Amino acid sequence: MMKKINAILLMAGSGTRTKLLYNKALYEINKIPLFMYSLLKFKEIKEIEKVYLVVSENDYNNVLSILNANDEDVILVKGGKTRTESVKLALKEIDNEYDVIIHDAARPLTNINDIVKLINTTNTLGTLYHHAVDTIKEVTNEVKTLNRDKLFMISTPQYFSNKLIGEIINNTN
Repeated sequence: MMKKINAILLMAGSGTRTKLLYNKALYEINKIPLFMYSLLKFKEIKEIEKVYLVVSENDYNNVLSILNANDEDVILVKGGKTRTESVKLALKEIDNEYDVIIHDAARPLTNINDIVKLINTTNTLGTLYHHAVDTIKEVTNEVKTLNRDKLFMISTPQYFSNKLIGEIINNTN
C-alpha cells in the first residue's frame, strides 16, 4: 500500500535577510515565483495527498492570484509570526491522519528523487542530508579543519509521522 502524505510548504517569512523589499519566496526566476518551483515538485509526487501552502497575511492575496483557482489539492493557510506557529496553523487545517513532510518553499532545488526516497524510507522522523563537500573550518582560539567525511549537511524537507508531529507541536511554546 502506498503511503499518503500531507506536505506543508512554509513561506510566511518576511525574507529580511535577503534585503528584498518583499518575501523572497515571491522572487521570480524565469517569470515564475520561487515558491512555485517547490510547489510543483511536491504536487508531482504521487504520495502527496494535499499541499498546505503557509503564507503571511500580507502575501495571501498575491499568492492566491498566482495559484490556479481550481487547484483543490493546494490549501492556502495564513501563517504565524514564527515557523513553529505557522506549522501549528497548517496542522490545524489537516483533516486526515496522514504523515507530514515540511519544506521551506523558498528552497526550490530539492530533488524529487530525494523527497521520494525520504518518504519511502521513513516511518517516524527523517530529514534530507548529504555529505559535506566543502572544506569546513572550526575557528576558536585556533583554526582547525574538520573532517568532512564525518560531517553532514541537513536540509528540508523534514518527515514526521502524524503521531510524532502532534506530540512535538503540543510540547512547543
